[in-house]
Amino acid sequence: MLGAYYTKGMDNRALFDHLAIGTTEGYLRHLKQHNVIFMDLSKLPDPCQSYEQYIDYIRDGLIEDIEERYGIQKRRRMSINDFLAAVGEPFIFILDEWDAIFHKTFMTERDKEAYLEFLKGLLKINLMWSLLT
Repeated sequence: MLGAYYTKGMDNRALFDHLAIGTTEGYLRHLKQHNVIFMDLSKLPDPCQSYEQYIDYIRDGLIEDIEERYGIQKRRRMSINDFLAAVGEPFIFILDEWDAIFHKTFMTERDKEAYLEFLKGLLKINLMWSLLT
């Protein structure tokens, strides 16, 4: 529901007008006004036997989505943050099941630290706000 409310171009006003949020002061100010990135981080590539395969899958999916939606091509040495900054607008990140990967047997302590650094870096720049579930 959060994605449906905030995402630019989604005309879902009928879903929210009759709810409590429809009576709030900022309702129309935020309705379908933001760039939203929803990521289900419990999804794994097939096969997935390492953290490297997992994080490559996540990065590649994010890059493909941004390239398709905004027409921006990621240069080889461009960081994810620089790539997102090229859009020129902040994002709302909704990260579902952000901690699911910690329960996979292939994850080492070093992998877990690298993953947290990845998330920290991802959410550091061009962020309006984030929700981790």
